[in-house]
Amino acid sequence: MHQERGDEIAFLGMAGLDDLGPVAGFVDRYGLEAFPHAYDEDGSIWARFGTIGRSVFVFVDDDGTIESTGYGEYGDADKLDAKITELLSN
Repeated sequence: MHQERGDEIAFLGMAGLDDLGPVAGFVDRYGLEAFPHAYDEDGSIWARFGTIGRSVFVFVDDDGTIESTGYGEYGDADKLDAKITELLSN
């Protein structure tokens, strides 16, 4: 999705609550090197966004306002693309 929509929006991977080694392995294994990733060792960044675990998508506007949060459903590329289109049209 980053390759198709990266010129319209910014992507940031946020990993945490795990050792850094497995996190780096996940990025490598799934070919996610195209966009930046942050490491939230203690979960404090996740808490600021109100997330409760992994596989969470948080959509933040230019002003830093959380527009939408989804838990797992945006793992499907078509659903993620539709959500991005919806948010960009508002």
